[in-house]
Amino acid sequence: MKAHDIHPKRFIAVFNGGRSPLRQIPMPALAQACSQLMKETGDAIVIVGSSADRRPADTLLRRIAELSEVDSALLNLCGRLSLLELAVLISAARLFIGTDSSVSHLAAAAGVPRVVVFGPTDPRLCPPEGAQTIHHRHPCCPYLWTRCLVSRNRISVAGMEAISAQEIANAAAVML
Repeated sequence: MKAHDIHPKRFIAVFNGGRSPLRQIPMPALAQACSQLMKETGDAIVIVGSSADRRPADTLLRRIAELSEVDSALLNLCGRLSLLELAVLISAARLFIGTDSSVSHLAAAAGVPRVVVFGPTDPRLCPPEGAQTIHHRHPCCPYLWTRCLVSRNRISVAGMEAISAQEIANAAAVML
């Protein structure tokens, strides 16, 4: 953390990666929520994920910078951390915002306050104890595949697109 000038409990860790776009928070809502949280708390935003998440994370950080008119408190660590380094970083976060993923479970294991956003997956299948969850129920829930178990059609991102920046910010406020 010293190498990146990150101070414990003065940053919010954000994960919006993963293989499925069905589980990704819409970038406009996430950027607006992060910008709002930066303004309200003064905390930095640190994006984590794999190397495949690096480019989308750069785009997200540009949007946050435009909205908040601050870029010095933004950091993209996607693809730059080992699993152990990721665990250490997340454990030092003031808050974690992310999708239903292994990274959110890592944040849970570290005891970090969390906002977990669910796509079409039903949060009741593997509830994130102690976290604020955001979920807009999809007609095909519970879902673990890319096709609806009822209609056999491909699942849409409609549930995720309904998530607002204010929902994320409100859930974060409860955890801070």
